[in-house]
Amino acid sequence: DVGERLNAKSLKRDIAVRLRDLRDYRGMTQADVTKASGMTQSSVARIESLMGPNPSLKTIERYVEACNGQMEILISAKN
Repeated sequence: DVGERLNAKSLKRDIAVRLRDLRDYRGMTQADVTKASGMTQSSVARIESLMGPNPSLKTIERYVEACNGQMEILISAKN
């Protein structure tokens, strides 16, 4: 379904932008996140990419922890 694909792309962009904003706020480079998270540099770049598959919650959690951030999940009913 086209609507579902657009929603998935929107979610991916939102995740990527928020993670990059967190990294920038902390004054970190991708190399810093790589070192702190144990992920590869290509993984960090892929997570921050506006395109591609959504990262897993565990991967997002590793990235956020590496940036000394906080992750919250909001689940609600659709309107």
